[in-house]
Amino acid sequence: MESSPIPQTTSSPLVGTDPTVYSPDTNRRLHREAVFVNELDPRDGNFVSRYLVIKSHPEGVVGGTELKALENQLKSYATFKYAVPLMTRNMRLRFASLSDACEGQLILSQLGYHVHHTTQEEFAMAKSQDPSSIDDFEGQVKFRIVTTGNPSNHDVNELMEIVRNLCHRFGRIRDLARVNTNQDSTYCFRVEFQSVDDAIRCTKILTKKGVSSRSKNGHFEWMTDRVESWSGKSPRSSPQLPPMDNFGRLEGYVHTGIPASNNVGPRHHADQHNRVHRVCVENGSDVRTTIMLRNIPNKMDWLSLKKILDGCCFGKYDFLYLRIDFQTASNVGYAFVNFTTTDAVLELMKSVDGRVWSGYRSVKAAEISYATIQGKESLIQKFRNSSVMQEAPFCRPRLFWSEVDFQMHPHRIGRYAIGTEQDFPAPDNPAKLQRSVDSARSIGLYPPNGVNHGNDHRNRTSMWDRGTPRDQLEVRSPFGQIISEDMKRTIEDWYYRSTYIYKQFDMIPFGQALHYVEVYRWMMQGVPNPGVIGQVFWPQSFAAPSRNVPRQIAYTSNSQ
Repeated sequence: MESSPIPQTTSSPLVGTDPTVYSPDTNRRLHREAVFVNELDPRDGNFVSRYLVIKSHPEGVVGGTELKALENQLKSYATFKYAVPLMTRNMRLRFASLSDACEGQLILSQLGYHVHHTTQEEFAMAKSQDPSSIDDFEGQVKFRIVTTGNPSNHDVNELMEIVRNLCHRFGRIRDLARVNTNQDSTYCFRVEFQSVDDAIRCTKILTKKGVSSRSKNGHFEWMTDRVESWSGKSPRSSPQLPPMDNFGRLEGYVHTGIPASNNVGPRHHADQHNRVHRVCVENGSDVRTTIMLRNIPNKMDWLSLKKILDGCCFGKYDFLYLRIDFQTASNVGYAFVNFTTTDAVLELMKSVDGRVWSGYRSVKAAEISYATIQGKESLIQKFRNSSVMQEAPFCRPRLFWSEVDFQMHPHRIGRYAIGTEQDFPAPDNPAKLQRSVDSARSIGLYPPNGVNHGNDHRNRTSMWDRGTPRDQLEVRSPFGQIISEDMKRTIEDWYYRSTYIYKQFDMIPFGQALHYVEVYRWMMQGVPNPGVIGQVFWPQSFAAPSRNVPRQIAYTSNSQ
């Protein structure tokens, strides 16, 4: 266990955060009993949640422009940084933090929006998500502390302050309550964070490496025994919905047939070489870390995707980008994730690959393949000068602090900062950014087939696509043909003649291999003397050497 000093703060008679003008805590200033969000009555005027529904828009906002008008507000206020819109019959917003949701509701109300809080179940139904799969206790953590010695009643109050201060290292907490246990030396607490992400980080970090220390008066020692998500019986009954299958059809009736699956095959002929093979990752022959996660349900937002990644790979990824359609605020079915180790790629495969998405009425199974752009630095250079960084926050790629960052800079990046978002670097090429903005305005985010003529070049010879199996295939077959073994030996000999350095065909640079293959083609066509091509001269007397020709071949000068 790691010994960590606990900062001393003044104890407050209030349970939860300091009251604000938009918080229900103002109505219970003198109440010490903890009341958690899932225990609030939705019919009460003081009900709050992390979900908002917009019933009407200000004057001048008509159908089809609601999202555009809302995006302007999402860009203007920091409280909407972790907010995700949902376009249904009524516009809805989901927040990661309860305090941000309360402040966002206040801002939109003052701007003329008719907006109020809604329950998590209603938001799930509007999202076509299975209400039985939601977590009624999101953002709540169960803390268990084990003590040695005899803590008195006053010491128990100190334990509560210890838990409060320890949780504040991960983020703001809303409520804290002690739960009785049957063991004398074990104390259990129920903590609710303002942010769901802070609660996840708290459970992951303290489960992996706990904290221990001594009380202020020295009467006892304590250590974190178990930190996990709170679970129990919900005080509110979930809505009783008729049973449905994965296609959203009522069960118990005769159906017309099984709809066609939304799964699609590879859209590029080289995608088969980007598949993640477990054997290649385990033996170290494939060390790529940036993956493309496909067949994502369109209603899934980046907050939900991050929760899935944290469940299996917490602290082992540093980049996440869920591609969003700006017209509908829904994702387009794929995302890019960069991991810090190849082991994390295997963990994601074990948890997600080939499985349907739990809680979503979709038959699409997740698929994992390697991305063309590899590495965090390359991804930053790709997106920092992209027009997508000018869109609303929920559309942008995001960077996160990982365990590797903490190990490299333990004094600058604390252990409690693992999993938090870091600022994306500012643009460093104004001309490139302007071209990206102009391109997005002229042809849109998704140009039709054939409009962007640079796709073939980007897919085949991208500067970021070096050393991958697809690149190796291009080296072996620059003209889309199979190169025979005799041809490879001939190219090796030609390369040795011009450089005095022997290299196998796989190690010859791509550009020079193109020249040698072209020379070979001319030789097969009977061209008497093509002359100087690049730095290779083909004399008239030169013939294709056999496989048994020794490598020590006299070099022929280029001069005639």
